[in-house]
Amino acid sequence: MIFGFCTKGNPADHKEKLGRACAEKQGGRIALQGLAGFAFNPDLPNTDQKRQSGIWQSQEDHKLVLFQGHVFNEDEIRRSIGTSETGSFLEVVYRAYSKNGVEGFSKFNGHFAIAIYEQDDNRLILVRDHFV
Repeated sequence: MIFGFCTKGNPADHKEKLGRACAEKQGGRIALQGLAGFAFNPDLPNTDQKRQSGIWQSQEDHKLVLFQGHVFNEDEIRRSIGTSETGSFLEVVYRAYSKNGVEGFSKFNGHFAIAIYEQDDNRLILVRDHFV
């Protein structure tokens, strides 16, 4: 499960509360960027398909990237944007967006949802797979 929040209060207060909630789930993670943040609690393991879900936080350009789901053509995507075959798939999602904007996700073949928060522009981008 992925969820996000924005606040005018103290982000540290929200991080502490969400941290307690995430601690109950193994592998939970929280990321804050300015007054926005995301929390990630992993689903039960899916043994039939590779799961690539989680949070990526970029320090270089103040972006938070969340990815929930899986893609079938990960190797093809990695080659097309020139990333390592062993690095985190979350970094691949970030690099695809940084290189090509939302068009970078047009080649993703799978079931997924993506949320990207750009702190500098105070903008939230939501992307999902094309399967209906």
